Amino acid sequence: MLEILSVTLLSLTFLTSAGQSQSRRAAEMLPTFGARSQASARPTPFPTPPIDPASYIPRPESGPTITVSLNRAAITDGAKSGKPSNVLNESTQKLSLARQQAVGSQDLGVLINAANEELTRLGGGRLAIEGGGSIKSQVTLKHQTTFDSSTYACDINGLTDYGCFLVGDNVLVQGSWKVPQALLDYFKNGNGRNPNDSYLLAVQRLTPGQLAGTGTTILEPTYSNGPSPSIIVFQALGDSCCSHMEKSQNIAVIGFHIKGRQQAFDGGVRQTVQFGNCQHCSLQNNYLEDTASIGAQFGGVALEKGNYSNVVLAWHNVFSGVAAANIAAVNSENAYVVENYAFRLGHHHGQYAGGVCGFDLETNSPADHSKNIFVYNNLYDYENSLPSAGNALCLQDPFNGVNHGLVVAANNIIIGGRDDRVYRFMSNGIMLNGLKGCKIINNYVFRTGQNAIQAYSLQDCLIQDNDFESTGGGGNPTVSTQNVSNTTFRRNHYRERPGLGISTQSGFVEKCGKNNIYDKNLTNGSDVPNVQHQPCN
Repeated sequence: MLEILSVTLLSLTFLTSAGQSQSRRAAEMLPTFGARSQASARPTPFPTPPIDPASYIPRPESGPTITVSLNRAAITDGAKSGKPSNVLNESTQKLSLARQQAVGSQDLGVLINAANEELTRLGGGRLAIEGGGSIKSQVTLKHQTTFDSSTYACDINGLTDYGCFLVGDNVLVQGSWKVPQALLDYFKNGNGRNPNDSYLLAVQRLTPGQLAGTGTTILEPTYSNGPSPSIIVFQALGDSCCSHMEKSQNIAVIGFHIKGRQQAFDGGVRQTVQFGNCQHCSLQNNYLEDTASIGAQFGGVALEKGNYSNVVLAWHNVFSGVAAANIAAVNSENAYVVENYAFRLGHHHGQYAGGVCGFDLETNSPADHSKNIFVYNNLYDYENSLPSAGNALCLQDPFNGVNHGLVVAANNIIIGGRDDRVYRFMSNGIMLNGLKGCKIINNYVFRTGQNAIQAYSLQDCLIQDNDFESTGGGGNPTVSTQNVSNTTFRRNHYRERPGLGISTQSGFVEKCGKNNIYDKNLTNGSDVPNVQHQPCN
């Protein structure tokens, strides 16, 4: 029996990217940071909101456990169901028959669905899946489900727009994959601003085998109907209806290594994990490797029914070779994206990529929600990504109204490349568009093809205490803004890494700006004005 969330879910305060545990203070508080000029200096981290990942895990149902594999199907603790023995015996017989059918068709999905039906009939409980195998029938999971450390393949044909596994409300789906200790150590103690930091180097040295470990592996679908590939592994059951306008609630997907196989690319439309308009849902301790579109998405469609995702968490997930946005929020409030690691961005099997952002906030209509979005303490490393793969953070919300509000990005480490002197793997560190009242604080950006920050149509934002090392270049300044108004740029620091040998460019270029404040921004430690103002035309 798997222990629920065996990976580091203690009474937890999130750690800052500098590795210093901070007291739980409101996200809006603005601490005072001193100027810094050395690569190893660690500024005071911006306070991380108080989040307990364990609180996002649905409570288990009381009841029996049904264990299934192609070799056996058994009910344990049947007495917990309160059902008489004849009912339990009937369920056992049905499971035995379903197992025979699964063996005959080599389709474990048949047996999993039968076990879910019997658990529902018995009043709930837990489903334990063992032994690995092929999933050729779409599976619906309506009860707490655990997978052992075997490999399971999504082999459904004819299915492109729905998930291999549909996850019902109030369900925890858990595998056994664990976050490598080196990454946990980095988030606790590391200093990503220092390229020689031992904790950072330990993460960068992790091999594919060490990352994969020995936990649960699920193989991505391979089916494609022309230009429409099958992508989705886990999908909220509520999201599978009605053009993504419905809602779901209280779902957690934890502990899976999802390995890509799909060779067709949909341009960044579908997602490997699709929560839709999910209330109180989370993605924790997962590893997505070489998957073929968006990694995970919170939020569906708000039009007509007004549903949106709310109180959602992405924590301690690893992304490698993901073809499009690694994590996306398209219609969300109170979303927390904290301590995730993305590297080697873009799909390397077929060499394609579509808007590869480490995190992508993107509203698609005025009805969409975008309020209280918190992106903290993540590590983005673009070395060995596809050339010009995209931007580490894409924070875009061009709409107005009560559904739109605070967006904060703080303490993120963004490394645009390390050893390669030819390619600029990352286009921009942080892309901002249309935000009102945003806070971009204490982020570190190293090496960019264009800008450390590229911003359009901001209003009343605060961009403060960010550390830009060897950014800009080729005619691109470190910070480029257009149609930005009433925004403060305070105590940001540009510095050069000696001996890097690439073109860089410090400073701010403001085009068509209005009433912006530039205060104590440093260039290589000197407080010298470095702002170029350009007219609107």
